[in-house]
Amino acid sequence: MNSMRNFLCAAGVALLGAMSTARAQRGEEIKPTVIRYGASVREVERALAGSCSTMKTRRIDPPFLILRDTTHEQMQIDCDGFSFLGRPRWAEFIFADNALAMAWIVTTDAEADSIRARLVAAFGEATDKNATFVAFATNGVALRTDRAEVLFFSDRLRSRVAPWFGPNSTFR
Repeated sequence: MNSMRNFLCAAGVALLGAMSTARAQRGEEIKPTVIRYGASVREVERALAGSCSTMKTRRIDPPFLILRDTTHEQMQIDCDGFSFLGRPRWAEFIFADNALAMAWIVTTDAEADSIRARLVAAFGEATDKNATFVAFATNGVALRTDRAEVLFFSDRLRSRVAPWFGPNSTFR
């Protein structure tokens, strides 16, 4: 009886491990490889070369609210035509002190349900939901529902963006 229980326990652990690995792989399929937190503006520009129909790098002045602790500067790369989930998109890559911190990718309202389903398949149920976001905060991704966008954010920003996802959102 103990050997059967041990076998079933081991099989359950293996199944959970396989499910976790499959979810991680699906998560990697959703998060574009160019999003490497901490990468410099120049590194991301090089990685985006040929991926944008137009690309513009600009200073954010005044600084974006969430990144006010930036000591040097904030920069943004605007990329039109960025491929995400099989379609060309507008994407914004935001840097604090020359380190990639977050990215916004514009989608469409018509895709909201299918993108949400892909996020759930990749990361499990959302950690938070409100009128503006469906967030998978532990995975650094959120689906914006008031405007069709997907947000990817670094661990550095997790505690700062978490209030956006709660019932009393501080997002503006």
